[in-house]
Amino acid sequence: MSTGGKTALPLTYMLYGKSNGTDAESNYKFKGGLEGVGVVAGNEGPFKDGLLVRDTNGDGKLDTKTDMVVGGINISAPDGAKGQTLQSMMKDGKMMLSIDTEKMAPKPGKRWGGSMMLLSFKAGNKPGKYRATTTLLKKAGDMMSGEGASYTYTIVAK
Repeated sequence: MSTGGKTALPLTYMLYGKSNGTDAESNYKFKGGLEGVGVVAGNEGPFKDGLLVRDTNGDGKLDTKTDMVVGGINISAPDGAKGQTLQSMMKDGKMMLSIDTEKMAPKPGKRWGGSMMLLSFKAGNKPGKYRATTTLLKKAGDMMSGEGASYTYTIVAK
């Protein structure tokens, strides 16, 4: 990928909600997703490069004051790099929020479960390795609950 944010790299992120079950089998079988999640610029708690916010009021817009923060983003970059971002993909000028996998691909979506969020990464102005980590909160909406599941993308910019 090129440096300086000239080219965006599309990435996908699978989101799963939390099972209400208390035994290992019900947790394993749980496939519920988190629909309506997107990335909002922000620096809150342990997340310095963005917040994962769920559109809880259904207005199609994300606002950390009225919607639920479910996680966040941290990006490690080469020393001195500036301008790196991980954002929700846009379509027709609107942010694409996460949707149920069955709506994207009915047959495999039923098997996988969850929701899929489409992301766009832009490298900063320095060549090297960038690591974008998305992390869910242990308890959605509670920034003090600690970090839950996370996933790190490693991107090399030249």
